[in-house]
Amino acid sequence: IPTIPTVWVESGGSVVLGTVLQERGWTRGFLKPVVGSTARATYRFDADDSSIESAQAFLDERLAVEDMMIQPYLDRVETHGEESIMLVDGEITHAVRKTPVPGDYRVQDDFGASDAPMTPDDAESELARRIMAMVADRFDGPVPLYGRVDLLRDADGSPMLNELELVEPSFFFRHGPDAAVRMATALLRRLS
Repeated sequence: IPTIPTVWVESGGSVVLGTVLQERGWTRGFLKPVVGSTARATYRFDADDSSIESAQAFLDERLAVEDMMIQPYLDRVETHGEESIMLVDGEITHAVRKTPVPGDYRVQDDFGASDAPMTPDDAESELARRIMAMVADRFDGPVPLYGRVDLLRDADGSPMLNELELVEPSFFFRHGPDAAVRMATALLRRLS
């Protein structure tokens, strides 16, 4: 599965951001908590300006209370946004593109971003289905009843897994009202 390269830092740990970026050849970085929602406690920064100093202070503060991730900043989020593909029983019900306001990376409507229905291409669809099937294989069980696969684009435009939402994801039913019926039907089928 193509995923965003990530450095995991446990709460109470420490790391020097400049060293992390230099070792990996990243020119921009992104900080986010291991457990988060709605862009909480996220921070983008550049390796070659004063924002790295602010990012280091931010990271040190967050590590006092929670686990954090360091990733390269994927600039395409500003223009292409993030794609969310919703699945029920491993099959795609609908998809949404979330686009931030100009100059921002946050794709949530809390920050003025917009979302609109989209049709994933064959590669995106195959990737989303494969991710859900891998969850089933990993836990030696059925494909999860539902899930949301969030994709970002790398510098070449290829989709990469950003997040896999399996616990109470926003399912964007307003953009795929039939998905609610499909989810209820799938749940009833599993219960019977």
